[in-house]
Parts: sequence; C-alpha cells; structure tokens
Amino acid sequence: MIQVLLLFILCISPLYAQEIREYTVNRITSTLTIDGHLNEEEWLKAGATDDFVLLGDDEKTPATTTWAKMLWDENRLYVGIYCQDRNIWATYDQRDDRLYQEDVIEVYIDQDGDGQNYIEIEVNPINAIFDLWLTRPWSSGGQGHSAWNMAGLSTAISIQGSVVDTSDADTAWVCEMALPFSEMQFAAESISHPPSIGDTWCFNLFRFDRGRTNDPDREETGWNQTGGGQHVPERFGRIIFSGENLTLD
Repeated sequence: MIQVLLLFILCISPLYAQEIREYTVNRITSTLTIDGHLNEEEWLKAGATDDFVLLGDDEKTPATTTWAKMLWDENRLYVGIYCQDRNIWATYDQRDDRLYQEDVIEVYIDQDGDGQNYIEIEVNPINAIFDLWLTRPWSSGGQGHSAWNMAGLSTAISIQGSVVDTSDADTAWVCEMALPFSEMQFAAESISHPPSIGDTWCFNLFRFDRGRTNDPDREETGWNQTGGGQHVPERFGRIIFSGENLTLD
C-alpha cells in the first residue's frame, strides 16, 4: 500500500516529472579578463545554457530572458550570466549587504552533491558581492556563514542602460566572474580541486529581477527548476567538466 501511494505521489507531482538540466563546461588554456563583457573568443565559442525558468511555474514564460555560459581552467571556474532587464535597479553597495532584495544573480555550488556545505555567491548590477556557505538548507536547520569571503573571487559587470534611473530604457546587464577552485575545496574535501575531467558537480543559477520597490515585473528565475526557492540542493542542475578544449580560430 505504501509503495502504491508513493508511486501515485510521484506521478501527480510536476516537481518530480521535471528533468535535471546539465551543462558541459569546456576547458580553456588561456586566462580570461574579467571585465563584464562576454566578447572574448572563448566566450563566443561556448554554448549557452537553456533560458532560466520561473521558479515554481513551468507554464508561464519569464518576462525577461536570462542565460549563462561557463568555462574552466586548472585554477578557476568562469561564469557569465546575461540578464535582459528593462529597469536595472541596485542600491546596496557593501560586501554581504542584502543584495537579494533588489536585482541580483546567484550562483549555488554543491560540489559533491550531498546537500551540505554548499556555497552561495550573489552579485548585483553595481558589482557588490554577497558570499556565504551553508551547512545545509535553511529548512533543514542549516546555518549560513556570511563572515566567510571567497578569497580571489573576481567579478565584473557591464550595463546596457543605467542603474536606478527610470527615465531611460534599459536593455540588459551582464555579470562575469571567476571562482578559484582552491577556495571551494573546504566544502567538499573528498573530491578533486581542480576537478578531474568528467567530474560532475551539483550547481544552480538564479536571477532575481526585483527592480524598484513595488515593481510590477518582479520575478524570480533559475536555470534548473526547483519548484520554489533556491535552497533545494536536490533540484540543482549538473555541470560536467569536459577535458575537450575549445577550438579557437
């Protein structure tokens, strides 16, 4: 009877029906310049993720488009995120400010996929950073350590429009970052840093398009659907570290 009930729940729940997205991260031999512009040949050759989806709603298309690209070398994981935005808004400018209350992108990294000791990095359109690691999800009694800073983290932003100016028409903003593997090892000591070729990490990306207070277009999107908030490690996507270098002209 219990087995029948569990099968019934799995069949009727759209959350369990959703696939876990995967992205193959190509290796590069050159070092990227972190300037907020994804115009280097390596970025142009890299494939983009699927567009982000509305958290908790697979039926509705987000009002704005968000996608990402990733690359890696022996020292860093590179992430570039494109955010279409009609009203770019950010006022928090200090480390570990409440960036999540305004426009922001978020990177979640659970390297060994155990749902514990995972890393969260947030960056807003004025390049303020919020970084922490969590012992486990908040809903499971987890603790967040925001006093921790990722040493060597490099981030940059480019803006197509302006920030906190409602008189003009904005188009998009882009975040580019380089995350040192050496600064992630503490959270998953059982796996290789840098990754071994073929390694798979649990990983997810989120974007809060929150604009000014009471913005009617506020929405929360993610690369892999979690069915709700961000802190659902079992619903993170997967990134696979490829040993195949990008072929550059």
